[in-house]
Amino acid sequence: MSKRKKKKAPYFHEVAEEWLQKQLSGGADGAYTYRTKLKPVIDFQDAKGTEVGLGRWRLSKLTSEHILRLQRTWAKKQKGLSKKALSDGYAPATILQMRQLIAAIGKYARSSENKKPSWPFPELPTEKPKNREKVPGASFDKVIEEEAVLALLGCRAQLGLLSALVWTLLLLGGMRSGELRALRWENIKFSKKPMGQIVVAFGIKPRTGKRGETKTKEPRRVPVHARLLPLLEDWKKKTPRPDEKDYVLVNKKGQTISSQRLRDWLREDLEKLQIENDHTPHHCRHTMITLLSSVDGVNTLITNRVTHQPKKGDAIEGYRLGIPWKVICREYAKWEI
Repeated sequence: MSKRKKKKAPYFHEVAEEWLQKQLSGGADGAYTYRTKLKPVIDFQDAKGTEVGLGRWRLSKLTSEHILRLQRTWAKKQKGLSKKALSDGYAPATILQMRQLIAAIGKYARSSENKKPSWPFPELPTEKPKNREKVPGASFDKVIEEEAVLALLGCRAQLGLLSALVWTLLLLGGMRSGELRALRWENIKFSKKPMGQIVVAFGIKPRTGKRGETKTKEPRRVPVHARLLPLLEDWKKKTPRPDEKDYVLVNKKGQTISSQRLRDWLREDLEKLQIENDHTPHHCRHTMITLLSSVDGVNTLITNRVTHQPKKGDAIEGYRLGIPWKVICREYAKWEI
């Protein structure tokens, strides 16, 4: 009697494709976004031309060392990442997103979904990408560390209601500092269903200090996170007879706060929380985009509309206009923090 041959473990690229199809099976058109992030995970070469992507490995042979090597290669100077002859590699925020993508595929492989055999999958390496040091003339995205994010979101008891509101608005709303300073009560729709809605349509211009259109000149609508809603409600109750035209954040003169005051405010609060304080309010936006994009199962093509609006003529402009508000809220509600 012949022995049944043991089934070989699939290649990483095969499991990744299965996982991708599962994400798209619900009818959400996120193929471009997912495939863009998957490409350097599956197929990638170092500066010497050595293949370090994970696609060629069977799951039975894949190790944390392979993932770590790929992660380190992403961060180094590479050829072909941009139009330049030599690029500085991927930004730390992008590397974190691709790590989360690997983790999601690993979870799928281990879960034996669709009644298929489960396969072993290595844990992600504990080493995470470090933020690059700033050099004259260079500007790099920076993501606030998880410890600091949780401290800022939970700072109400220590720093008060207003501090908690400001940092929760920035971290969970993805607004630019000028957009936060231009926010009026009329822009917050508490009664909007299924979640409240913040209409980000204006910003304070850095040069003139006047209220005007946002950077993209297109309004975007952001769901009110469950963690943000009670802070907004409590602050409105505490504000004496707020008019719908009043700014949500004002100084003692009743004017919107300055950008410098907002930067100093974050620095002071981080010092009080005994956390590294070289962050700026705009880092909250980078952090929100990174965290939301890394949530397992969230359609990033939809959630990107919460933080970015495409310019007119963009290839997905027509798709954006057709996204129902309930669908955006459904995806956003998956973000538990």
